[in-house]
Amino acid sequence: MAGVTNKPYTPPTFPDTLDQDKVEIVRLRNLVDSLRGMLQRKEDEIVEVKKLHSADHNLAERVPGLESEIAQLTAELQAAQSELEVNEGSFASQLTIYIISSDDQGYFKKATYLTKQNLQLYLTRYKIMTDTVNIVDAEIVNFKVEYDIRLSPITHRNSSEILSECTAKLKEYFSNKNMEINKPINVGEAKLQLYHVDGISVVQDMRFICMTSANYGSNYSNIYYAFPIQADMIPATTPVSVFELKYPDQNIIGCIV
Repeated sequence: MAGVTNKPYTPPTFPDTLDQDKVEIVRLRNLVDSLRGMLQRKEDEIVEVKKLHSADHNLAERVPGLESEIAQLTAELQAAQSELEVNEGSFASQLTIYIISSDDQGYFKKATYLTKQNLQLYLTRYKIMTDTVNIVDAEIVNFKVEYDIRLSPITHRNSSEILSECTAKLKEYFSNKNMEINKPINVGEAKLQLYHVDGISVVQDMRFICMTSANYGSNYSNIYYAFPIQADMIPATTPVSVFELKYPDQNIIGCIV
């Protein structure tokens, strides 16, 4: 097992450095909403006074006072709206979110239009008005894995049984529940799964081959990726993708050398 290292994948984190600014924006939004409500109530009140003007001339004296309050509220509202626009404009950003979906069998697929629309609607509650959010499909890279192993000279296990257990280990390791967008393939960690199988002496080689619809049929993705040879870490493709071992029973091939 010399040279095999276990380096778990850690998704990147993005610290929020704009908390105080967002608090100020929320405060200004609440102020604008409050002023709008007050202004609407004053305007409704002056309408009612004018309706009663013909019945009671004394009520007409209230109109100039109300109009003065409305003018003051209008000025405050305009000032608050201007300040809000400046604050939101200062922190406006364009965010691109990459997503992937899955079907009822667990295979990766591109998200539906309705899913993207629902996500857009959900995110509107958490973004400022000038932010732009783009929701984009991550590309799917299908692959198969081949491995060569040497058995321990003192093992009494059947070679077919060992190969079957090795395949089961890789099937679990590369299951879609363990794959994430832009997560690289850690070759050393994948090999380590085989060293947990009793009877193996050395994992001599492990190779990854891209499976595309052009070469292997329409059930596979059309994205081609040139997998590097003898790499310890295989990065995801550019711009954004997710690896998928779609048919593990067919696409995990082991050999005893």
